Amino acid sequence: MSSPVLLALALVLLWSPLWMMRAKGTRLSGFDQRTWPRGRLLALAMVDVIRASVGVWALMQVLPDLPTILPVGAWQAPAFLALAIGVGLVVETLSWRDDDYVLAPVPFLLGAVSAAAHPIVLVIVLPLWIGGSLALRSWASGILALGLGLGGVGLAVSQQDWRRAALVGMASALPVLASIMAGRQYGLAEKVIRSSMMCAGLQNFRKNKQVENYLEACTCGFVLGYPPLW
Repeated sequence: MSSPVLLALALVLLWSPLWMMRAKGTRLSGFDQRTWPRGRLLALAMVDVIRASVGVWALMQVLPDLPTILPVGAWQAPAFLALAIGVGLVVETLSWRDDDYVLAPVPFLLGAVSAAAHPIVLVIVLPLWIGGSLALRSWASGILALGLGLGGVGLAVSQQDWRRAALVGMASALPVLASIMAGRQYGLAEKVIRSSMMCAGLQNFRKNKQVENYLEACTCGFVLGYPPLW
């Protein structure tokens, strides 16, 4: 496959708003380590990981030939990789938003970092990502910890190109900035359970029925000349 075709394929994979194909009856919910996507949402999350890792891998194959395709220097190739990942993260974040939340690009970021970072760097920064999210109960804090870890560990590990690690770490912070500018918190996809909705509706119906019975009793009591005893 030629380099221009591989470049186009990588950008399509990275910049496609995958979560626009979510199922009906889904919503975004805040951080909760006990709640994870299921069914079609889980399948979309797995596809998100795969397409991000394949897209970054394809883009990294093109980087040596990038100066022959685009007017960039050899030292600008890692910056182009980070820019492509950053744009993909922002598109993912803003592709699904409601009144309170924007989509946390956790699956996409996992796939992109797995393909872009050296395995030694990955082993070190993934606990930072998970620990930061669990400690502060926030996806944004974990993503920021991941970005700092990529930059710091990438500088210390000689097997990793420090420019690529530092720039990808900076790009991983872009979706956090996008959520701040959107004025919303990070949320993950969650399917609305119809049985829970029916139970809530039944409880509201019972409450309304009790109020109606009370008002009817009050009316009858005042008509008969005595107030209700409850």
